[in-house]
Order: sequence, then structure tokens, then C-alpha cells
Amino acid sequence: TNPGDSGSGIINNITYSNLEVDRSIWYPIWIGPQQQRQPGTAGTGCSFFYPIVDKCPTQPRVPITNVRLLNINMKNGLLLPGVFLCNETNPCTGFEIDNVQNSGRFLVQDDYVCENVEAIVTNS
Repeated sequence: TNPGDSGSGIINNITYSNLEVDRSIWYPIWIGPQQQRQPGTAGTGCSFFYPIVDKCPTQPRVPITNVRLLNINMKNGLLLPGVFLCNETNPCTGFEIDNVQNSGRFLVQDDYVCENVEAIVTNS
């Protein structure tokens, strides 16, 4: 989703399946606000260094619903396993996470950043 105060959209019925990821440096999974700040500005977007730099505003204008992550194997990750970051007043809903494996050193944090997401997680 994009930062700011205008615009709308829908993110719905997205499936990621049968993926192999090896040696990710940052986030092998990122679902949430756009990671963008225009060069040379303070910007309104999420810092690329989130959650090290704890600034990543969400907004409720774009619902994220019915996202499926199926049969995903991630290994040898370096900084953190992933981010699911949604808005408090318009949370992500209908997520299905099945057979998603994630291993690595995870120097920043051992677990996912997960805020305002309704999900069913199995075999993961």
C-alpha cells in the first residue's frame, strides 16, 4: 500500500506458491506498506531499514484480503524472517499460510513482524 492521504485500491486473491528462497538478506516476505522514501527527502513511506528504524506508517485505504502463501521454503536468511504489517482500522483478513518454512541467522529479530493480520497458519 502507498503512504499518504489520497487514493484507493484493492489487493485481493493473491497466491504465492511453490517457492524456494536461499540466502535472503532482508525480507523474503513483505506484505504491508510500500517501502519507499524519495531520495533526499524525509518522505512519508516506510523506511527500508524497518524495523531497525521504527517508522512504517500504515493506512486503511487499500484493503489486503485473501492472500495465500503455500509450500514456501526459505533458508539461510540473514536479518529477519519477514513482515506482515497491516492497518489497525482495516486489518488484513483471509490470509492462509500453509507449509511455509523459514530458517536463518536472523540477526535483527527471530520472528516475523506481524501486526493487524487475521490468518490461518498450518504446517508452518
